[in-house]
Amino acid sequence: MKDIRNLSIFSSSGGWKAFLRTAACVLLVLFLGSVVFILVVDPYASIPFSPDWERSTVGDQRLFYPNLARAARFDSAIIGTSSGRLLRPEDLNKRFASRFVNLCLNSASVYEQKAILNIFLAHHPHPKTVIFGIDHVYVKEKYNKPHIEPAFEWPVWLYDQNPSNNFPPYRLQTLTHAWSQLLSMTGLKTYKYGRDGYTDFTRPMDEYDLNRARMKIYGTQEPKPVKAVFPPVRMSSAEIDAFKFPNLAILARMLRKLPDDTVKILVLMPAHHFIQPTPGSADAIRWQEFLRRLTELTRNLPRGYILNFNIPSPITTQDVNYWDGLHYTVVVAARLASLIAEGVQGNIDNANYVRLVADK
Repeated sequence: MKDIRNLSIFSSSGGWKAFLRTAACVLLVLFLGSVVFILVVDPYASIPFSPDWERSTVGDQRLFYPNLARAARFDSAIIGTSSGRLLRPEDLNKRFASRFVNLCLNSASVYEQKAILNIFLAHHPHPKTVIFGIDHVYVKEKYNKPHIEPAFEWPVWLYDQNPSNNFPPYRLQTLTHAWSQLLSMTGLKTYKYGRDGYTDFTRPMDEYDLNRARMKIYGTQEPKPVKAVFPPVRMSSAEIDAFKFPNLAILARMLRKLPDDTVKILVLMPAHHFIQPTPGSADAIRWQEFLRRLTELTRNLPRGYILNFNIPSPITTQDVNYWDGLHYTVVVAARLASLIAEGVQGNIDNANYVRLVADK
């Protein structure tokens, strides 16, 4: 009887070597094929020699918005955090005779906002209008760090503006994004991000639940009144002078990069009145000092405006206008676009905003 071991294709070293050679060739072909696939599709539109196809945002903003910031079809930008993401470029374009791109990033540090603005300015050195969404990230010292939310990847290679460093890393995420990009380019799948960076990241309004919103705002389904601190906190001039707003220095550098003829609009975003600084509190004193320094920073800024929506107003005192303490609804966003234009045009008698710095 023959030894069954002699029937195995791996019974000799030659059989094993042939198998390994075949496997290696297959793996090499798959690797090279996937590399060519990434280079041709170029999911982040970062490779200089890839085909000039129209690409979409099919994933994390931080990876795909540099492409939007470079796009020649825009001449204006919105910079900020998620508190500005619902500002629809279409609602602003006609009002400012501009072509806006919304480059607001979720949980964006001021450093990240500066990085995306730098890319925009490198490709649009004379923008018509730039809107800055100013919120708690600028006010609280704890947010003075390169990245607020570690869960979001920051692709340094996309933001260093070094052309030789624009090849995406070879990894599963890149392959996945390349595949998603291919589906988008061929029309086989659509994604939530618009070609102008706008995305309604909230639930559809027909799913709005006031009780859920109130739970996020108040911690209960029952609204709570804002109780002023009494007696009010008192601080000396020295204590107030000791407040630090390090992110204002970064904002100053961003503003200095803008040409004199660019319209610069600093919008203090409308948080729900319940999470605004309580009257009479130390936070209220800090907020007023922030406003004073912000005003001083932009006092001689050509074509500069500050519009303060972060006040008790018909917007911020209505629970139905909010999903949570920071994020308003698309209905409010559309109204904000109109109010921003009114503020810049000099119509300052509307109770929904306070203009702190007028056109120079």
